[in-house]
Amino acid sequence: MITREKVRPKKVVLEIGSGHAPAPFKKDGVAISHDVAEYIAGDISEDNIEIAQEDLEDLKRERVGDGFEKMRVVQLDARDLKLPDNSVDEVLCNNLVTVIKFPVEMAMDATEKKLLHAESLGKALKEFFRVLKKDGILKISETIDPAAFLQYYGSVANFVDMVSSVSDLEFVSSVGEEQVSSGVDRASLSIIFKK
Repeated sequence: MITREKVRPKKVVLEIGSGHAPAPFKKDGVAISHDVAEYIAGDISEDNIEIAQEDLEDLKRERVGDGFEKMRVVQLDARDLKLPDNSVDEVLCNNLVTVIKFPVEMAMDATEKKLLHAESLGKALKEFFRVLKKDGILKISETIDPAAFLQYYGSVANFVDMVSSVSDLEFVSSVGEEQVSSGVDRASLSIIFKK
């Protein structure tokens, strides 16, 4: 008997806020998975992009076969992604969502900063929803100061509800909630949403 395995299309991954060292560049970074057709690393900083592009060219030469030829580094603003609708399978946000900063914040009071952050985060979340394909995944991974996070959002559940209500993304799972409420100085929080 002959059976045919369903061939899954390769996915497009978008890493937002990649800085000068996108996730696959990390010291312990692994090769880009064989099921990835394209890995887009985006950051708002022109300097970070320049450094990352130079490093990517080195990796393409040094680690042939590790998938770096499928990667591109681009300057992107999370609040205004220059990508087509429904074009990305996964959006990765590492240490971006809870630390969005703006130069104008220096002269603002706490209430003004909170409103600006909420507005900008809302724009970014709507953009993530727009570019994600049906059943696409948003992965938020943050290293946070739990006290500041709880002061700002109240709880992980409130943050999840805010993300879902602003973006229409469905909560899937989270890891690290117990760290946030345990009183530690730093906590790792990972949350997954689905379109």
